[in-house]
Amino acid sequence: MRPHPLPTRPAQRAAFTLVELLVVIAIIGILIALLLPAVQSAREAARRSSCTNKLKQLGLAALNFESANNRLPPGYLGSRNFSFPNANFEGPGKPNQWTSVFVSLLPQLEESALESQILTGYQVGVDQYDFNFWTRTNIVEAAATPIDTLICPSVPERQPSNRTLIQVYGNFPDGWDASKEDNGYAQASYPANPGTVFGLTHYQGVAGLYGDVGRGVTSDTGYDVSRQLGGPFGTRSKVRLAKITDGTSKTLMFGEAPGTYGTGIRTIYNTEIDSGLVQGFSWVGAGALPAHLGLDVQQENGQPIPNGPENPESRYETKWSYFGSFHTGVVLFTLVDGSVHPVKQSIDEPAFFALATMAGEEVGVEDSL
Repeated sequence: MRPHPLPTRPAQRAAFTLVELLVVIAIIGILIALLLPAVQSAREAARRSSCTNKLKQLGLAALNFESANNRLPPGYLGSRNFSFPNANFEGPGKPNQWTSVFVSLLPQLEESALESQILTGYQVGVDQYDFNFWTRTNIVEAAATPIDTLICPSVPERQPSNRTLIQVYGNFPDGWDASKEDNGYAQASYPANPGTVFGLTHYQGVAGLYGDVGRGVTSDTGYDVSRQLGGPFGTRSKVRLAKITDGTSKTLMFGEAPGTYGTGIRTIYNTEIDSGLVQGFSWVGAGALPAHLGLDVQQENGQPIPNGPENPESRYETKWSYFGSFHTGVVLFTLVDGSVHPVKQSIDEPAFFALATMAGEEVGVEDSL
């Protein structure tokens, strides 16, 4: 009988060497570095798509309002005789609501419950006058409700962890009044409603170069402009589509205006230096923004703003009033025909101004879209 060889054990493989482990870790790190920008890009693309859809909803809401009323909704219910662009006084004894275009569009935005709450003992018709909205508890409570359609998902939901002072603006008798809070978005500072948190809007109606200042302004008013330079939304405006002679596909209607995000910012109503998302707009009281300051994207994306600690006497007064966005290099706008287009940050100012006016008779502006 032939002897059987004893079974042999397979040689035991040595463990990973330190060099091999480091190589594997390096490869994983490289893969993550390659994939992370792609993931971030995909997420931003999804956010931008969502923002585009929300602007389309705003355009559709305004056009549905126009179909029912034969005119676009008013930019806001202020008065028409005042020297500040797009914020005017009607005169003694004539109250103004100072509500925004978004209040007029609540039914079209499927926010009928909010509309009912606001209209309890209150009027918001373009030819109706009532007391300032912040004097009515029911309206202030409604204004605290966030409206998802008015929020761009690319805008930071919360300010950075460092202390910031948040200011939220609307159309009020003294120009653009503010509310503030150390933490959170917006705590109203009105004596009648202390502690109220207003919901934000990251979108604004386009009021043209200086807005519709209306008739009756004095001859020495620095912001007198012809109606041809107005946009679709002005003070108690009643714009019919036929009046948009530049063409509905060549006139901006809504645009992104999330406020100011940066470092070293000195805000209007205080002397402190702030950082983060420090200024924005309330949907109840801010709905139409003049376009004469042009576009700003870079400084709203976290870059230092000029009025920083190195210039402590300066006051930051206009940065918040730009159209801008948190999308790279572009700001999204709805045109009067309901379409949504990205407008490049690098657009020539004359071209942007032409798009913002509804009857300026400019030519060739479609090349900028």
